[in-house]
Amino acid sequence: MGDGLVLRGHAAHARVAAKWDTFVADGRGVRCVSDQPWITAAETCELVLALDAIGLDDRARTLFTWVQFLRHDDGAYWTGMNFPGDDFDELGEYFTAEHPTWNSAAVVLAANALGGSGPTAGLFRGEGLPAGLTAEELIEAGAAIETERSARVIRRDEA
Repeated sequence: MGDGLVLRGHAAHARVAAKWDTFVADGRGVRCVSDQPWITAAETCELVLALDAIGLDDRARTLFTWVQFLRHDDGAYWTGMNFPGDDFDELGEYFTAEHPTWNSAAVVLAANALGGSGPTAGLFRGEGLPAGLTAEELIEAGAAIETERSARVIRRDEA
């Protein structure tokens, strides 16, 4: 772990399998820290993105379904939940008791990867990404795509 490489194929599947029981609590999601009973929306959705990227769509969807227990009635997501004694069968206590935007952003990215059809849906799978561009060129390309999309929406609304 921590070698900074993007893994694909067998190596990616082996890495996920090797750490699954350490980090994943069945029916709940992903621990923030391997030896603590904290399940968080962001870490769970990051694994959803990784699973989707390596073709483990069913597992990604299952994890995404599990983490919905952290969704607040207003649609925001709690940061996570602490399960004292690793008792994942009962609801624990919200940890921390807040709904940060970055947390919900991870959920949105995961939902888009699993069910979206726009140009960003395949981002973590590497779909549609140009090769060899600088960060500035990528930002410019994204702005051009957004401008075109906005123009289509305006044309559609005017019709």
